[in-house]
Amino acid sequence: MYAAFVAAAVIVLRARFAARMALRRTSGGYLLVAGVAWAVAYSVTIVGHLLLSPVLGPWSSTGTLLLAIGSDDGRLAHAEPMLMVIVLGRACLLAPVGEELLFRGALFSWLRQHVSAAWTIAITAAAFALIHGYPPLILLGFILGLASGWVRECSGSVVPTVVLHVFHNIVMVAFSYAATGWTARLPAWGHG
Repeated sequence: MYAAFVAAAVIVLRARFAARMALRRTSGGYLLVAGVAWAVAYSVTIVGHLLLSPVLGPWSSTGTLLLAIGSDDGRLAHAEPMLMVIVLGRACLLAPVGEELLFRGALFSWLRQHVSAAWTIAITAAAFALIHGYPPLILLGFILGLASGWVRECSGSVVPTVVLHVFHNIVMVAFSYAATGWTARLPAWGHG
């Protein structure tokens, strides 16, 4: 899906692709700002998951969820080499680049022409959260979306969030492998 989105955007926008996606050079300081924003977002999410633990039950652990995502819901543990390369490429490069170009690039740029920064950040964060689909991940997706939207607004560029998102996914996949050998699975939602 993300490959199709990026390819279509490049074809349709051609010379305007970089400008419409907010692919602008920015200072390295915004990478640090993005890292701090995501660290704060994780802290808020962990507190939120603790507060929601009566509702989320065993799925309230942010770490458990990230281990399962990093293992591609356990599929990486037994993947053939070619499939592993495809899944790792999707998880570590294609998904984070595509998501950032879609949510903090195209959608953010379009919304920002029509509504305030606060509404743009909130709407793109909600959309980002909802595409992750698994109910316990919605809080994490929304709060990371808020942090990323804020960085995008402050920097005027999607580059810091793309770099951080790629780095985040690489660390998540590596951590999942180190901790579980990529065997971690998402619990069936609604079954305690």
